[in-house]
Amino acid sequence: MRRARDRSYFGKLNEEAQQWLPAIRQFRPRLPWEDVVRIINSRHPGAKPWTVERLRRAAGRFVKDGLLDRAVLDRAPPAQKDDRILAIIAGIKSSAPEMALKEIAARLETMREPTPRGRSKWATSSVAHLLARVQKAGLMDEGIGDRD
Repeated sequence: MRRARDRSYFGKLNEEAQQWLPAIRQFRPRLPWEDVVRIINSRHPGAKPWTVERLRRAAGRFVKDGLLDRAVLDRAPPAQKDDRILAIIAGIKSSAPEMALKEIAARLETMREPTPRGRSKWATSSVAHLLARVQKAGLMDEGIGDRD
């Protein structure tokens, strides 16, 4: 019974792997689980939202079968103060490479993400500056450029 349940669980994870597996390979363990979950959920808005616990379990299951490197389960290094917003912007831009800076700013406002100075209104210049930092930090594919 346990094996049948495990096979069924693995089958469901495998069906959803294209949603979460690339982000795990790209961001873990550099970013904390919370940020990776936020990135995955922003890339797939219509899908069932991931939680930290569900994503950890999924990654653990793939590690168990040798489909993921064990290092993804390691602790993330302590984050700098604004690493979280970099991860969010990377997720937004990766999910929609054609998105303009103004649209990213609007998305951040919709998500109620404060600017680095604590304000609620995002300027496109701030988004552009942070997007450059995202690319410099290697949080996004090099081929994804920014558009005004």
